[in-house]
Amino acid sequence: MVEELIEAKARSKKSKRYLQDLRFRLHRFADAFTSEISHVTGRDVQRWLDGLEAAPQTVKNFRTVVGTLFTFAEGRGYIVKGSNPVTDTFLGL
Repeated sequence: MVEELIEAKARSKKSKRYLQDLRFRLHRFADAFTSEISHVTGRDVQRWLDGLEAAPQTVKNFRTVVGTLFTFAEGRGYIVKGSNPVTDTFLGL
């Protein structure tokens, strides 16, 4: 799923820097989840975000990129439309 998104973004002429950022963040996320993308819950994503040892802006950036992955998954039929688990997460204080 991650590679499919990156390939789609590359075909749409996104910048090299953006593609590198996607690759870094999404591979880190994917390494934490070995199950099918449709089995990842908002609680799973929230725990993962909470476990990042990073500055708040960095966590926000991860959340945004992971949200992009799930939006892409919705559009491709990998998850049910309206079931993006990132929408069930929040950023801590």
